Amino acid sequence: MMQDTLKDIYVPRPTGRPRTTPDTVMADRGYTSGVNREYLRDHHVKAVIPQKKNEIASRKKKGSKATRL
Repeated sequence: MMQDTLKDIYVPRPTGRPRTTPDTVMADRGYTSGVNREYLRDHHVKAVIPQKKNEIASRKKKGSKATRL
């Protein structure tokens, strides 16, 4: 769903053609999936998405073996 929305967005600029990808995307906790984060990373878009509490707890439980997406 996030990918479809981002494909339809045009970011206005002062001159010239509008950009088709934003520099940064802010989303709520409903969009924390790895698929969304990977899509944004692949398209060089900075993601500002808070993590769910259970994801934070799971990462802390794993200790040094944990990774962030």
